[in-house]
Amino acid sequence: MKIEQHLLLEGLSLVDFSTRLPGPLASSYLKDLGAKIYRPEETFNSDPFDHHPDIAFNYWFNKLSEGKEVLKGELEEIIKTCDGIIITWTQSKQFSKLFKAIDKPFVILEIQASKNIKKKSLHDLNSIAESGLLKLQINNEHATPPCIPIAGVQFGNQIALNFLSGILKSKQLQRPIKIEIALDEVVEQLTNYLLPPSGQLFLHNGKFPCYQIYPTQKPKQYLIVAAIETKFWLEFITFLNLNELKEMQFSEDAKVFSKIKEHIASMAQDQLEKMCHDHKCLSLITTD
Repeated sequence: MKIEQHLLLEGLSLVDFSTRLPGPLASSYLKDLGAKIYRPEETFNSDPFDHHPDIAFNYWFNKLSEGKEVLKGELEEIIKTCDGIIITWTQSKQFSKLFKAIDKPFVILEIQASKNIKKKSLHDLNSIAESGLLKLQINNEHATPPCIPIAGVQFGNQIALNFLSGILKSKQLQRPIKIEIALDEVVEQLTNYLLPPSGQLFLHNGKFPCYQIYPTQKPKQYLIVAAIETKFWLEFITFLNLNELKEMQFSEDAKVFSKIKEHIASMAQDQLEKMCHDHKCLSLITTD
């Protein structure tokens, strides 16, 4: 029997008190799998991402609000009947009496910036910097923040995973459980798995010519090359008629980068489009 992905969590419901990115992202993942998500009206209206001067934050607020029901007055009744809540550490005391009255499987997932009292205010860029992960983004030529808040995104993933894990454990114990999850600990875990010992440069941030962003002659247009597999690298080099670079896929020689960059910058638009159409792991993008 086929089970559609959007029905996997059908019957599960939770109240999401969180704002900004990680909590709402987590509840959106759960919503996409079929869970019913409620947001208290007060929390919904006070979300800093709504009407923010950064248009990306406005967009995220609207996207992360889709498909969620805003609660206007029946908050305590809904909490008693749902499977759990996502709540911030500052809100926990507000509902402490209500939580004590719940005698069924129930998850209270409390979001924190850090369990270190001195770091109760900690944002995405701070956490990836302090974990060491930001070293992969910064080098002598490049020192801008990552293109998306990777710490917040990973935090959202982990919040959703911990909530579902909590549901299982709560049902095993047949009682409510509380889970505390902190941004800095989640990013430390990610760093532990992903930060290479080699230092700043590795494949994904520009160490090799086979995984690079090359400007074309068209303003604000770039050729994206992700030819990690040798067969795709050979197709790419052959099309460029740079056969002398066939063995240089993982070269760190600046001359290799320069030769490819100069060649791509001289190519006509129809050549670039044909190359991307005919060969895998190549893409053309324009930044506006």
